[in-house]
Amino acid sequence: MSVEFTEEMKGFYTPGAPAYDVGEVTGVRDWNRLMFHLTIGTSDLGAALRDPRHAMQARGHVRCAALGAAPHPVHDGRFDLFAPSPVPGRLLMRYRLPFDSDLGPMTLLGFKDVGNDGGMDAWPDTTTLYTRLVRGTVDHDHPDDSPDEYGRGILRLDAFMFARQLTTYRGGLLDITRFNLFFLRRLLAVYGRPPRLEVRA
Repeated sequence: MSVEFTEEMKGFYTPGAPAYDVGEVTGVRDWNRLMFHLTIGTSDLGAALRDPRHAMQARGHVRCAALGAAPHPVHDGRFDLFAPSPVPGRLLMRYRLPFDSDLGPMTLLGFKDVGNDGGMDAWPDTTTLYTRLVRGTVDHDHPDDSPDEYGRGILRLDAFMFARQLTTYRGGLLDITRFNLFFLRRLLAVYGRPPRLEVRA
């Protein structure tokens, strides 16, 4: 059983930014663009759904002009559909995309924070990717304050990009249906909870 789909996200980042939102705002001003184009999938849907992280393969490329003019192919990329979050009642969609750049090996680490904060927040939660570029080939446990961090920013998926993504699903009809039902059930489990009110730094 296999399922795959294509996803593209675009946004802005800033080298040395201390926070994701600062990286995005300054990146817009300085036109520091960042994007990826991925095919995400699994050749064993049952195993992916049983996995606590629901990990899938991610192949494609990253584009970042400051790291080289040509697209940077991703090698050994991974997408965690719904990884456990340290905050109860929330989940993380995580991207780990190692690639070679003009500055040497680099990894794009990104996460979408999926949780009910009140209001209609499912759409922004699942289309906003908080992104770090880190020198070397690293994983999500790489420290936030590491000197190897190159930059931070935010990538986004707009309505047009999402509509196009929906046309890219490949696999057997039953597999695609099973995948989509799993996805919707997880979202309902999260957003059906009472909102968690908290102050974020």
